[in-house]
Order: sequence, then C-alpha cells, then structure tokens
Amino acid sequence: MRYAFYGTRILIFGCLSCLLISGYCFGQTFEIRTENGVRLIKNAKDPSPREGAYLQPTLTEDLRIGDTGLPADSAFSALYSFLVDDAEDIIALDNKDMCFKVFDKNAHFVRRFGRRGQGPDEIQRPMGMMLFRGKDVVILDQGNNRVTFYSKEGVCFKRIIIKKTATFITAMDSRENFYGSAFSFGESVKLNLIKFDQELVPVATIASLKMPAEKDIPPPELMERFYFQVGKGDSLYWGGNFKYEINVTDPDGKLTKMISRAVEPEKVTRALLVGELKKRYPNQMIPESLPIPAHFPKNLPFFNSFVCDDEGRIFVKTLENDSLGRVHYDVFDAEGIYIARLKHPENEEIVAVKNNKAYAMIKESEKGNPVIRRYRIEWKRTNVVR
Repeated sequence: MRYAFYGTRILIFGCLSCLLISGYCFGQTFEIRTENGVRLIKNAKDPSPREGAYLQPTLTEDLRIGDTGLPADSAFSALYSFLVDDAEDIIALDNKDMCFKVFDKNAHFVRRFGRRGQGPDEIQRPMGMMLFRGKDVVILDQGNNRVTFYSKEGVCFKRIIIKKTATFITAMDSRENFYGSAFSFGESVKLNLIKFDQELVPVATIASLKMPAEKDIPPPELMERFYFQVGKGDSLYWGGNFKYEINVTDPDGKLTKMISRAVEPEKVTRALLVGELKKRYPNQMIPESLPIPAHFPKNLPFFNSFVCDDEGRIFVKTLENDSLGRVHYDVFDAEGIYIARLKHPENEEIVAVKNNKAYAMIKESEKGNPVIRRYRIEWKRTNVVR
C-alpha cells in the first residue's frame, strides 16, 4: 500500500480509518457517512457480506396452520392477514367468516371472536391490522368507519371514529400514534404518508408521491406506493418502492438514517406488460403490439414489501426471482449493512420475523386452502472474505 512510504503514523491512521468506515479495503461494498445529522448507509449493487457477519439464513418449516388437522371452527375460509404477539401466539383474521382466530405458539387453536356486522364489536370491511404493545389487536374497519381495539381474549375495549375517508392506516407505535397513507386532490393527485395522533387527527405529512392524473392508471405492479413499519424503539421505517432506499425516523419524526442499495432499474418493456396482462386476464385477447402508455413508469419498482424483525434486521422483498420460482429477499443488519440474500417461494408472503422465526402467509396452498407457515431461521457465519 503506497501510504506506507510516507512514514507518518497520523497519515496512515487517517487512511486506515477512512477505509474501515467505507468497508472497501476488506472486499465489503458499503459506505457509511453522516450528513446533516443523518447516518447514510450505502450498499453497492452486488454487496458482499462483512467478515464474520451472518451470511446465509436457512429456513426450516416447524409449524403449519390451515391445511390439515384443524377442527371446523378453526380452519380458514379466507385469510386477510395475521399478527404474532410477544408470546408468539398467532392471531389471524378470516375475512370470509369475518372473525379472528387465535392459535398458541404450538399451533393449537385457542379461540375465535368477532363477526360480520355494523354493531359495536362487529367488523364490516377490514383494511389494516396492527399489534398494539405486543399483545392487543387493532383493526382498521373502513366499512364501519372506525379503528377498533380488541384484547387477545376477544374483548373490545376501545373505538376511534375515522374523521376522513380513504385513509389506509396499517401501523402504530406504543404511544398510540398511527401511520397510514391517504390521497390528496388539488392541482395534482398525491399519495401522502401521514402520521396521526391518538384520535386519528393528522399531525405530520412524512412524504408525498405524485400520482398519474390519467384515468388509465398503471396496473398495481407498476404503481408507486409507500411501504412502512414501526420498528424498535418506535422508529418508523419507510420507503417508496421506486427508490431502493429505506428511511428511518425517530418517534418525533426526525430523520436519523437512510439505507440504500445501488441497483440498476429494470425497464418496463412491451413484452413484460403484455405478459402481466395475460396473467391477470387469461380469458381476454391481449395484442402483442400493445403500446406502453406514456404516463406509465419507465422502470419496474425495486421492492414490494419489507419486514423488520425484533433484532433490527430488515428483510426486503425484491422483484428478483430465480428459475425455481423463489423470490429474493435482501437482508440488512440493524445498522443497515447488507448481510445476506434469502430465497423464498413466490407464493408465500413473509408477514413477520420474531425470535429467529419467519411467519409466512399463503393465500392458497396446493390443496386450495389458506395457510400460515412458520420457519425456524438458522444463521451461518463465515470467516471468509468474499
């Protein structure tokens, strides 16, 4: 290394410090720096895990709910989503029977509660499901224009009336602040990421996306949207899917960290658009010469969901997949540095990761049933610099 020729320990120490922060001298491809009080973690296009870091997680199924062996009242007719509480109990919402079904951590059915209707404790049209303080269930019920709190035992103990329509609230923190997205209409149509207080009054607009004004909107796969989740310490993790960037704000709304990965966008081609439309409308004739409307995005989004685990790791579901139909998840550590790539079946959505267990939802299994699967995650370390 040419810096050795200077013979000055201060220069050598300064150079080594800079290299250690960037990570490039050991074959790692990330850079960390601070700008205006915000910690920036930039991962390269093809990052290589740090020496001794977690390298490759392997998933082994250890629990399944929904396929076989359940009494009639605990099987799923349909599956909206589910939560995993701090006791590792699973609380699922069956949106056909319109009730909650509770299972313990060994998949034993415990109870069901709730029903369809417009009464005080009933559910009409769920649009968001959240866990409050690790144990209680919170449901956004747009059909009844309210947010309802239930204990795991099925007792409804709080209701909040929604003061504005078209609000999609899907996250909350321990202080009872809510986070959701809502459209605003003016000179342009915008999708806003909003923080709400305990009474569902908007208190801050965190970010905005400009939406296409044309009536012929892009298909859902090409729509800009926000993904967000409350993580450790009530921090909000959020990002727009057309930027490979996850922002972290503290409970007071201050931006503290930005995690990114330098990935080349994949262009939207006519063949890709026609293929997607044929999948969605198999009984319709889709012309191969179908033009791409000018207002459609020119590139595909970078990701379509992410999940934060209880140790601060982030699992980002990308749009990349392999020949076996497995989707690639990029995994970042609590600092925001890339540590692994996880491959998982495309028909499964990882909903939660807790205590080194991944919980996935299958809308329809090979037997035609909605299923919840739990996997035990094993992390393999490496001492080899790649």
